[in-house]
Amino acid sequence: MGNAVTACPSGPMAIHYNPAGLLKSKEREFTFGIMYPSSVKIKSKFNLDPDFAGISMEDEKDPVDGTTGETTDGFMRYPGMGSRSIMLVPHAALSRRKPGSKWAFGFGMYSPFISGFHHGYVNDPARFGGAQSYRQRLIYAAPSLACQLSKTLSIGFSVGLGQDAMGEKRDFRAPNEFSSMTEVLGEATENLEIPIISELTLPTPWFNGGLPPYDSMAGFKMDVKDSLAASYNLGLLWEPFTWLSFGACYQSESKSRPTGRYSFKYSDQFKNFCNWFGESPTTVQIATIFALPYYGVDEQKGNMVLQKLIHPRRTQFGIALKPFKILTLSCDLGWTNWSSIKEEKYIFDQDILLFNVANFMGYPYRRDMYIIKRDLKDTWNLSIGLELLLFNRFRLRCGYEERESCTNDTNFSLIFPVQDMKIYSTGLGIKINSGWSIDFSATFIQSDTYHNDYKDGNVMNSDEFFFTLHNPYPGLDYEQTTDITIFGFNINYVW
Repeated sequence: MGNAVTACPSGPMAIHYNPAGLLKSKEREFTFGIMYPSSVKIKSKFNLDPDFAGISMEDEKDPVDGTTGETTDGFMRYPGMGSRSIMLVPHAALSRRKPGSKWAFGFGMYSPFISGFHHGYVNDPARFGGAQSYRQRLIYAAPSLACQLSKTLSIGFSVGLGQDAMGEKRDFRAPNEFSSMTEVLGEATENLEIPIISELTLPTPWFNGGLPPYDSMAGFKMDVKDSLAASYNLGLLWEPFTWLSFGACYQSESKSRPTGRYSFKYSDQFKNFCNWFGESPTTVQIATIFALPYYGVDEQKGNMVLQKLIHPRRTQFGIALKPFKILTLSCDLGWTNWSSIKEEKYIFDQDILLFNVANFMGYPYRRDMYIIKRDLKDTWNLSIGLELLLFNRFRLRCGYEERESCTNDTNFSLIFPVQDMKIYSTGLGIKINSGWSIDFSATFIQSDTYHNDYKDGNVMNSDEFFFTLHNPYPGLDYEQTTDITIFGFNINYVW
């Protein structure tokens, strides 16, 4: 029903949509279901902007220019199992209300927020911006309570304790003036050998051939989690008439400081570049002065912390009309406080060689820290739903929802590639006997083509010198479309 159920919640999953709706559950009711995103297609396209002057010392064309990429599947983290490229999102809840009581109780587990994707093709151009990413909140335990204040007014409250988690995988490259200069000087000095003097000053070729600007310097992977992050929901339900109801639900933010593991696997060329600074007394002095590494390693790995992971607060308002016994019409208006997410700060347990080099290229942060600016914006979304009861056994449902993107052109990135979306949903509920019923649903998420001009971006395709590591696609205009298909199954039992 397009999530438009704030004013007509039903069953134990009212814990999430509007806890006050627990009072509409039967004496004892249990529900269990699974959502399966069968297709997660994010298609990307990169084209050189005609106004881009290029990298001054670079004659080679960016191999990403004119290429396209596409996600192969979804991605999520399973408690106790790690990350997987298949998404099966479960929920379960139980409610209890004694006949005639003004109180109802509930307990459940569910996923209020989950997103994830995987670019599985080896040479997918999106690997430099985000080959793999997931962000999710899984609530393990949600005790809930609802109270009927009057014949028409009810309130509800639920607490959610669960896991906040985030992970990503990407390749780092730095196409800019500095990396291009090292490659040019490396090629120019390849045969410039002055016996003894070269070995004591600047061994040739300089920089051991340099850093080709369009090649990967390092592969990065991280997974972090906080298994005890808390949030709460407040709900209100007013039913002045049997055919009219109003609902409101406030879902608080969860704020956590997840910890986990990371790894940087360095390319041979990057290791050779670092090793060059340790080959003579002169290069060691240069490395010391500019805080550059003078030896390369295959991999750096260890522990890290994400200083703050926020899943934002939400407020939902709804109205439901029931002009006939068999027909329910609903409409919801929701607001999400995405602007609470300003940036994401990764802190590592050691100085990262890649960041040592990046500091010399203009990277402005500490060598044990990686910061991505987000500056997301608050969003409003409208949704409508319809339910039709046939023969007291079948319930046909459909819904539509428009969701505005919380990102902006300046800080749009492939790790968080959210764009304006239209959500179409349909479902069928079947009452099997006096106690059992099952539900099926299908949801289709589509988007128009999103365009990001290289002149607009700061964390993906800018050619500004000081945005080095954040911008693997300088001068490239970006296009994206998103198509997602989700199937759902739910079984409900009343006794």
